[in-house]
Amino acid sequence: MPTGLPQSNGFLGEIPESIFRVWAKGGPGGAHARDRAMRDAMDCIFCKIVAGEIPAFKVYEDGGTLAFMDINPLAEGHLLVVSKRHFANLFDGDDAAMGQAMAAAGKIARAMQGTLGIDSLNLVQANGPWAAQSVQHFHIHLIPRKEGDGLGMDWPLVPGDMDAIRQTGDAIAAAIS
Repeated sequence: MPTGLPQSNGFLGEIPESIFRVWAKGGPGGAHARDRAMRDAMDCIFCKIVAGEIPAFKVYEDGGTLAFMDINPLAEGHLLVVSKRHFANLFDGDDAAMGQAMAAAGKIARAMQGTLGIDSLNLVQANGPWAAQSVQHFHIHLIPRKEGDGLGMDWPLVPGDMDAIRQTGDAIAAAIS
């Protein structure tokens, strides 16, 4: 197993600048955290699929993304779009890599619509343990939906406190850079 980041095949990509700055300052774990992150990437099942070390039913590939069929599908045609760069989720990723994944998801969804004869689809992207993220590598689920398929996502509509909603929205908006 390589000891450093393999740059030639691009499946790990570069260390995000924000993480590098933290490591360089000796912040959370310093070099130990960097080494742990590299080991995590080397052990990542999606990185291994991107690198061709594990087989997958590939559907689409471009310079920054790979899409393949989910082997535990919720519906016929359920697939995953993954970034070729290893980062865990939206909190750790960069806009360019996430944008590439979303552009690929759109292209694939339109192909799924015609191929599978669907008019509905769930786009699911989970971030962290409480959001049920099962693989710590940025990925987007495309789940075809049909009438009567029995899959849920019906969240109850419970009116919120409008002042609290506005205040939270204002705080988030102010933090966007």
